[in-house]
Amino acid sequence: MGQGYRKSFKIAPGVRLNITNEVSGANGGEKGLRYRVHSRVQGRTEGVSGTEISYTGLISNRRGMYNSAYNRLLDITRQLREQDNLQELERNRLEVEYFEHKLEMIQSIPKGAVRPIDWVEVKSIPEPFEMGKTGPLEKIAQENAYHYKPNLFAKLFNKDEKKRENLQNQIKLARENDLRDYQSWKRMINTAQNVLKGNVDSYFDVIHEFAPLEDISGLGSGFEFMIHNSHEMEVNFDVNSDSVVPNEVLSLTKNGDLSKEQMPKEQYFQILQDYVFSCTQRIARDMFSLLPLKTICIHALDEQRNTITGRIEKFIILSVKIDKHSVQSLNLDLLDYSNSIKTFEHHLNFNQTSGFRPVQKVEWTSLNVSS
Repeated sequence: MGQGYRKSFKIAPGVRLNITNEVSGANGGEKGLRYRVHSRVQGRTEGVSGTEISYTGLISNRRGMYNSAYNRLLDITRQLREQDNLQELERNRLEVEYFEHKLEMIQSIPKGAVRPIDWVEVKSIPEPFEMGKTGPLEKIAQENAYHYKPNLFAKLFNKDEKKRENLQNQIKLARENDLRDYQSWKRMINTAQNVLKGNVDSYFDVIHEFAPLEDISGLGSGFEFMIHNSHEMEVNFDVNSDSVVPNEVLSLTKNGDLSKEQMPKEQYFQILQDYVFSCTQRIARDMFSLLPLKTICIHALDEQRNTITGRIEKFIILSVKIDKHSVQSLNLDLLDYSNSIKTFEHHLNFNQTSGFRPVQKVEWTSLNVSS
């Protein structure tokens, strides 16, 4: 892959995909990956002995990938949206709970990181059954139909024929699910092979399907992933601080009334700093866990007033270049994300009383590695 080659994948509040260079990516046709790793699934799951990698034809809800704060945030949002007729006291309670869980969610961003995927192990997962032969689910359905014997109730009330018809429908449904499982396995194997070959299109498929930063985008931030070659990625992290960090502190009075107070600037900027730094580390960890990258360059952008023009514009407030080896050497349980940024090449200008100031991108020199 020569220098200057670039494709991008954008995730904004409301996911959208943007791929250039004519080659269709994850947005074309049926999704390329129909499986989950380390997540709850509904339906039959087959695993590889000695590993935690699994595939399934019935895909689970992505919410299982994220922490309880994010899931509770979604629940509260749904309640606020759907129950417009809530009594005032209940609505006040929910608004304060939403505020508290949002702060908890911001603080728990690092905990939502995906677990590493060994694509070599994924590639070695055996097929669920030999194509052209009866699949395991269909076998079970056939056995159920074969061993069925009508009881007295079925005979007396003419339920036998309907029961047999239902059993035949179950066989048909099982056959379809077996085929879905097989196709899921086949797509998974193809994706693993392409990822190991450094196929950039498959990288976008992986990001699109696993949606590793969906909890962060749910808060209001966005991302653009740009892949220069099979080992390097550049990410524009659109912070959208006005949407993410509350500027008011909400609480309930003794009477259950809603109290709103302006959040102190120092507290606001501290929360924003922690959010930007923890998200930056999270982006790097997730991408290194999902893809065979060696280096990732992340630019956090946010809107600020241009002191020259007086207009609100988007500026880079943090630019950092992170290598996989350094991330793997960090103690994630004891990590201070504010200090950890200093271990990498970065550009940053932050003040506790005035917040972030615009900076330049770190110098990006492509390795120009062929895929």
